[in-house]
Amino acid sequence: MCVLSQIALSRMGRHIPYALLSGQEVIVGVKAYLDRSGQAASRYVTLAAFAGPDVEWAQFEKGWAETLRTGFLPVDYFHVREALGRHEKSPFSWKRGWERTHVWNLLGKLIVYIGQNFNRGRLTMHSCVIDMDAWRELTSQGIRLPSDVELCNRYVSQYIVFLFAKKVLKEAQTRNMPDTFFMHPDDLLSFIFDRGEDYLEHFRQFVNREKATGDGTMWHLVDGVGERDMRYTPGLQAADIFAWGINRENTKNEGEEGTHVAHILRQVVASFAKEYDRDTLLREFGPSLP
Repeated sequence: MCVLSQIALSRMGRHIPYALLSGQEVIVGVKAYLDRSGQAASRYVTLAAFAGPDVEWAQFEKGWAETLRTGFLPVDYFHVREALGRHEKSPFSWKRGWERTHVWNLLGKLIVYIGQNFNRGRLTMHSCVIDMDAWRELTSQGIRLPSDVELCNRYVSQYIVFLFAKKVLKEAQTRNMPDTFFMHPDDLLSFIFDRGEDYLEHFRQFVNREKATGDGTMWHLVDGVGERDMRYTPGLQAADIFAWGINRENTKNEGEEGTHVAHILRQVVASFAKEYDRDTLLREFGPSLP
């Protein structure tokens, strides 16, 4: 049981006491699945996430598995680069008869499925894109910028916590609850990163530092920050599709293969996005003008 006297929302500029009484279904647990496309040395770095209540994910995962069985051949998971590569030892191997058209047909079905399940607003999509050429240029000029990991965690991972905290506050205020907060661990917020992501440990340490302040901040709403194997985690597979699609639209010419994927997802899923181009980096982190 998580017990808090108040949650400090610094971005709202005030401390707001609120409560969630045991036994009342005010908030349900939320999971966020996160995946990256691109490295620090790349032209762009993208962190993408899908977030939603546990009960919605259970339904989503069942339908995802069923959709994977409707492709050219049934498969257990989908990873964009692996599928399009059709390497010999992959479930999508050209030796098994997979062609790129087969891969794109299955990817199209998965995108349709995402849209059908996320357009109700219970599941949301989040992304952060950094123009790393601009980041390197400004850094070389002596401007101190946060790392790509810190920037994207700030907007995607931390922003999801902020939205969840706002939802809890709104529910508590609507129900005129007293100033003690009781929440079962199953009703808290969990973050699941793909294995090997730099973002995971950075975010975990950040959350632990915030919790250690003892001020009852919104970070106590985060119950766990962990990792899973993408092959067994549909939420990570969906995040991979979105992250890959964003990177594709930023690195390829309009109309080339895959440049439409992220755009289609944005039309059917409630989304929150941040792009750190040169102007944004300068505006938020550059030296102040006299």
